[in-house]
Amino acid sequence: MNSDKEKIKTLEEELRLCKKELDDSKWGRDKTSQEIKTLYADLEKKSKKLDDLNKELESRVQDRTKQLSEAKDELEIQVWALDKTKKGINTLYNQLEQKNNELQKLDQLKNDFIDTVSHELRTPLTPIKEATSLVFEGLLGETTEKQRNALANSLRNIDRLIRIINNLLDVSKIESGKIQMNKESVSMAELITDAISNFSTQAGKKGLQLSSELLEKDVKVYADKDKTMQILVNLISNAIKFTDDGYIKIFLIEQENCMECSVADTGYGIAEGDLTKVFNKFQQFGRKNGPGAKGTGLGLAISKGIIEAQGGKMRVTSRKDKGAKFSFTIPKYTEQKALHEMTNNKIALACEIGEELSMILFKINNYDHLKKTFGQDKAREISSIILQALKGELRSGEFINEIAEDKMVVVVEADTVSIVEVNAKLKHVIKKVVFEIEEKPPINFSYGNAIYPRDGSTVDDLLKKCEGGLTNEKAERLKKTIMVVDDEPTIVNSLIRILQETGYVNFREANDGQEALDKIIAEPPDLIMLDMNMPKMSGYEVVGRLKENVDTENIPILIMSGYEVEIEKLDEYIKRKAIPMVGKPFDLAQIKRLVDYLL
Repeated sequence: MNSDKEKIKTLEEELRLCKKELDDSKWGRDKTSQEIKTLYADLEKKSKKLDDLNKELESRVQDRTKQLSEAKDELEIQVWALDKTKKGINTLYNQLEQKNNELQKLDQLKNDFIDTVSHELRTPLTPIKEATSLVFEGLLGETTEKQRNALANSLRNIDRLIRIINNLLDVSKIESGKIQMNKESVSMAELITDAISNFSTQAGKKGLQLSSELLEKDVKVYADKDKTMQILVNLISNAIKFTDDGYIKIFLIEQENCMECSVADTGYGIAEGDLTKVFNKFQQFGRKNGPGAKGTGLGLAISKGIIEAQGGKMRVTSRKDKGAKFSFTIPKYTEQKALHEMTNNKIALACEIGEELSMILFKINNYDHLKKTFGQDKAREISSIILQALKGELRSGEFINEIAEDKMVVVVEADTVSIVEVNAKLKHVIKKVVFEIEEKPPINFSYGNAIYPRDGSTVDDLLKKCEGGLTNEKAERLKKTIMVVDDEPTIVNSLIRILQETGYVNFREANDGQEALDKIIAEPPDLIMLDMNMPKMSGYEVVGRLKENVDTENIPILIMSGYEVEIEKLDEYIKRKAIPMVGKPFDLAQIKRLVDYLL
């Protein structure tokens, strides 16, 4: 088509040139009439040829237009078909989604049914077992040997029924994703040793050798201790059940990020074709006819579910009549792993209920110096004592993790307002430990806190905020105000000088009880060092007045006296506060320790 257009364009150019020549007056005068006729004849030929080409081009355009029209019609048909297919797919998708929702509802109904029925069955089983045990033990009267045999059989079947119910509950929880894991640092070596001791008698009765091959070092895993023991019990029990002679051995192997535990036996084994079905529910292989221990075929399914819920994997290798080897892995314990998982769980809960969460980081500033002074073991002991003391102050759902030898992180349910009080309480716990240890050099520490979601939405964000905002407890303490109250100015001056040498800089003083009370109420200090025998108002009365005032009741007080303090003059509330006392003449080291502790 492009070549036709070029030909037409060429002819049109030739015609234009011819016309130009005819219009040239000089050229027209010099040419003869014959030449003009020849020229016009040639022009007519070319004009006819041009008409023919135009007709041919028009015919081709019509053909092409027809082809395009047919293609358009075909495309519209295809679009229509695709649209119809899309609607069909959408309809099928909606039906599939509806069926899936129905299946989920049915699955939930199944789980609810199992849960309800299991609980309803367990409730009467408890008194049935208790009553049967009382009769079996003869506590409700004498029984014959036949009766005791029947009762013993009943007790075995009651226990079996309880195990079946518990297994059904476990399977239901695993399938619904509601199984609860109480993860902690767990010694696999200790679990294996305990499990073997529980089965040594049973294995011995069948003449089986039950042993273990453990590591020289004790590597901790991050797992639910009770549920991991449940897995070991199930695997060892199965091995004993399906092994008539030979041995059962438990191996523990350390891998890069996890520990692998294997239970191997020389028993019946499992056929190759059945290996893929071993972890399915209600499956049993190698079970022989006749009397003996029976099961529900749920143990391995439950074990696999528990392992996977803890971030591990479970597998089996076996050959028929050549024994079997069940292996599972559990992640190694690290403080960082535990901190991240537990904190993320708390963050998810806080996000769900729209509440704030607080993280507090405590750091022992002179830990390296403590190691050099007392040795590694003593330094670790001090850190452990502080960790346990802080743990004892936490409520249910709150936790503490040691993320380094000199650092521990506390996660508590506290918001922007209450975190101040929580900080003060936990700081006091550490200071109490420091006070009781009486080490020289003294332990000093820093602390920092972060609030979720104000200061970050991830564990790393909160840790970064804590690290970046550490407050040195000693530096903060030395800025606090101490009021010294004594009717002897020389004692006041002496105490202030002693504390200034320690690093304290802010002091106030008073020389009688009334003056002290007025100054304290007007501007409460951070600590009161109070003599008990003063003019105008005794120290006993000052203490009583301060504890009656909501603005001053929590100010720490250090009682000073050259006489025996009359405890009976302090009411019960004050006694419960356990106000420390020092006698005169002063033990300067004791004064410094008490002031550091109270502030």
